[in-house]
Amino acid sequence: MFLIDVVNKKYQEYINFEEVLKRFSPITGSSYKECFRWSKKYTEVYAIFGGQWPHGSAIIPGGVTSYPLPNEVQKAISILIDIRKNYLEKVVLGGPVEQFLSTVKSYKDLLQWVEDYKDGDLSKIVEFGLEANWHKLGYGAGIMLSYGHLPSEEYVGSPSRKYFKPGIFLVKEKEYKEFDQNNILEFVTTSYYTYSKGDEIGLHPFDGETNPSLTDNSKKYSLTKCFRYRMDGNLLAPEVGALAMLTVSGNPLILDIMDKIGPSVLSRVIARLVRVITYNELMINELKDYDFWKPTYKKPREVNEGKGFGLVEAPRGALGHWIVVKNGKIFNYQMVTPTQINMSPEDPKGNKSHLALALIGTEVSDINNPIEVYHVVRSHDPCMVCNVHMLKLI
Repeated sequence: MFLIDVVNKKYQEYINFEEVLKRFSPITGSSYKECFRWSKKYTEVYAIFGGQWPHGSAIIPGGVTSYPLPNEVQKAISILIDIRKNYLEKVVLGGPVEQFLSTVKSYKDLLQWVEDYKDGDLSKIVEFGLEANWHKLGYGAGIMLSYGHLPSEEYVGSPSRKYFKPGIFLVKEKEYKEFDQNNILEFVTTSYYTYSKGDEIGLHPFDGETNPSLTDNSKKYSLTKCFRYRMDGNLLAPEVGALAMLTVSGNPLILDIMDKIGPSVLSRVIARLVRVITYNELMINELKDYDFWKPTYKKPREVNEGKGFGLVEAPRGALGHWIVVKNGKIFNYQMVTPTQINMSPEDPKGNKSHLALALIGTEVSDINNPIEVYHVVRSHDPCMVCNVHMLKLI
């Protein structure tokens, strides 16, 4: 959906404008229509195992409700191969997926691919993005956070058992740090909530409180809590999403892009394309290796008292849920969404969120058509359901 902005009048004189207009115009664009058509195929795959999407009914505590049959697994593989051949290769890349994943390992390799496979959407996006200076927009915090994703073998909570490892990556320092969920804090100093022990403190989600307070307090301006990660005595406001996940996990292409042009609007768009291609191949390989003799359900242990959390890389980035159980009942439940992390309000020390930092200093060529601002915001694929700010008109 990010690409609908390329039809903006600012770009009418650009070299590739007519081509991107044909491809990415809302409703009428060829690639726009192909994207909608083929994205439905993924829901068909899910329907085979989950029954419906969204709100699949087959997943329960302990596993899933049925054993996949060989013909069902083969059908899913066939759909994914069809997506690869007729969408990812024909429309998105313009060339073979296997060749892209095995040979495009650097920014230089990517530019060569753009030259060699000009019929693909990727080529048009990169060419247009460079002409529009997307690679110079939206740097932000330069701190990448990923909770890690896709367990391999028997998942026991070990980072090494995830295909995409969790962690923190400091872009300027080119330094990786281990991630510990105990260092997560939420503040409400500038949010329309109150904490029982005062609004200046930060609470871990296990201790989280959600007490709405729509007061006229001059400090408060958001209905979103402020996410911060505590590290080395500092409160970090990281970036999450496809770019962060692939950077933290050490994808060579994305790491080199970060080295050459840094976090940017163009970097995020490329990362989302790389993630889709990578996911598609992973699903094919996992289904081909599926062990029909392993159980699909293990009865969970009854918990009368305890705490638990689930961390995953959702489409928009790091998503976490925390639960506290007392006397066999849910005592507290807190959720932190990717858009909340990217776009939270200021913390008690006045530190701004990643998106605020990404927007500050953005050069707008036409104040009445601030398309550059749109690009920076939409490159993060924001969810308005997950993150609400408030504007008072006086």
